[in-house]
Formats: sequence, C-alpha cells, structure tokens
Amino acid sequence: DAVEADEAAAQAQLAGTHAVARLEERLCTLYGMRHALCVSSASTGLLGVALALNLDGEEFITTPYTYGATVAGWMLLGARPVFADVDPETLTLDPEAVGDAVTENTKAILAVDIFGNPCDSQALRTIAERYGLWYVADAAQSFGARRDGISASRHAHAIVLSFTAGKALFAGEGGAILTDDDDLYERLVWHTQHPLRQRRDVRLSLDNELAPVNGRIHPLAAVWANATFD
Repeated sequence: DAVEADEAAAQAQLAGTHAVARLEERLCTLYGMRHALCVSSASTGLLGVALALNLDGEEFITTPYTYGATVAGWMLLGARPVFADVDPETLTLDPEAVGDAVTENTKAILAVDIFGNPCDSQALRTIAERYGLWYVADAAQSFGARRDGISASRHAHAIVLSFTAGKALFAGEGGAILTDDDDLYERLVWHTQHPLRQRRDVRLSLDNELAPVNGRIHPLAAVWANATFD
C-alpha cells in the first residue's frame, strides 16, 4: 500500500494534479485569469516564458531597477535588454519612457512590480498592443497587491510569481506563471513540464522529452502554498 501511495504521489506531481492543480485553481481565481502553471521558481518561470515566446536573441525593454534574476534567463538566451526610466513614485517602469524606447527591433516588454508596488499595467498593455509586443510582468514582489482594484500586473500577457523567502506567499521555494493566452500556456507546458502533463494539456499527439527546463514545482511546496494561501 505504501508503494502504491508513493507511486500515486509521484504520478500526481509529474502530471500536475492534486496539490499542484489546487494551487493553480486558486491563483486563477485570485487573478481572474484562464491559466496558471506552477514552476520551481520565478527565475525558472521567466526563462520558460522567454523560451515559449521565442525571444532568443531578441530585443526587449525593461527596468534598470530590479534584481538580476529578472533578466538573467532572457540574457542567457541572447535576448538584449534596453533600459527605460522608472516612475519616481512607484519605482516601476514609466509607460511613457517605454513608449519612447520602442524600436522596430523590440519584441517584448519585461516590467517589474517592485517592493509591492504594481506597475501601471493597463498603460503598459496599451503600449504593447499598439506596437504588437509581448508584455511580461515579473510580479515576484507583488502577490496580493492591487492597483485600481485589480491584481498587480493583471493586464500582462504573462505574469510570473515567486513563493520563495521574503515573499508574501512563502512555500520554501516555487513560483507560477499566469496567462489568458491558450497557445502561450501550451508552449509553457511544452518547454517546462513532464510529458505526463504535456499529454494532458497540450493539443499534440507527441511528447517533448527534450524540454530544456525541468520546471515543475516541488509537490511539498504546492502543499505548503495551499496551506498558507489565505
């Protein structure tokens, strides 16, 4: 019985069910978004987003005022950061400065909610739509925060959360990616999750055993996050 229980727990973790699925459901409800994908860390989540958006070697606009892990994964893929100014009151990306920094080579905006202060998500999404850019939010420091009554960075194409030390939702380690984009969600699963989850969530008849990132959240981290979520 113990062996069977261990096998069932292992299968659940690989497939993203049980505690992982429960945590993802709660995140979707909180943010009002279609998809949530739990990952091993926010750094892993940001790398997974860059892989899913094919940002290898591309140019993106971001803030100079953030922790290095925000851009590390993107730069690992050869993506090139262009730094825009920050709002002096919130210390987050100034949408006007972002608009001024856009060129024909720009592919994405990588904004950061800093010290719990949410970016002007609506303004950044408007700029992204105007120029046909992806808008990604590093919301590792803003879980639970709101701006204009809406969860921090809610208007981003992809939001990345962190559950590590010092964060509002602490689970030892871990993170999550939220998105409303069905295709982006499937690409995230394809690049970061086990084939068992790929078969469940991706509309293809094959597995990606060559997924470059083992990005699954630890099952105990998911249990911990659920226990402290409220």
